[in-house]
Amino acid sequence: DITVQPHPTLQSYALPQPPQPNRLVTAVKAAIQCLEMHPIVGRLGLMMVARAPLNEVLAADSSVFLHGITGCGKTTMAMLLMAFFGDFQSNPPANWESTDNALEYQCNQAKDALLLIDDFKPRGGQHEVNRLHTKADRIFRTIGNQSGRDRLNSKIEMRAKRPPQALVLATGEDIPRGESLRGRMLIVGVEKSEVNWKVVTTLQKAARE
Repeated sequence: DITVQPHPTLQSYALPQPPQPNRLVTAVKAAIQCLEMHPIVGRLGLMMVARAPLNEVLAADSSVFLHGITGCGKTTMAMLLMAFFGDFQSNPPANWESTDNALEYQCNQAKDALLLIDDFKPRGGQHEVNRLHTKADRIFRTIGNQSGRDRLNSKIEMRAKRPPQALVLATGEDIPRGESLRGRMLIVGVEKSEVNWKVVTTLQKAARE
């Protein structure tokens, strides 16, 4: 008898009882259809779904980044992959507008699951653009190094670290800077014409069910 109370931003994660055999067959067939939604994202996505629960055994030190313009389908496909881990109908569990600390916390708390960080889109003045790139550098390097930041509490005592425990899938219209940082990610370019939208629509219905 174990009860967990995830943070409100992670409430959509769920671990239900396995479905009955006939429903399980339907679910497996739908999962296999993911292979057809995009030449790369479908196959890579299913591998990430299977890899995430193994973080307890071997922590993932890299991330996947889907890159493309608005409307190309990158977030739509990422949300379908998130549906393997809970009721993610419209809102990604994380986005790049969150603070650095919030993202680190979510990477730690979404243990052995896929975590989508959506919409890396630097905009505004140079300071805002640099701030977002710095945030991405911190998150992806923390994942690559499998380390959490040292912190002090109000009594100036060392607090426990929060190393990343999720497998991170990110999306964005731009790619974070830095050759060494990009070496910690598998970057996949997404074109709208490459997406099989008929299959995506079928998978969205399956995800709701």
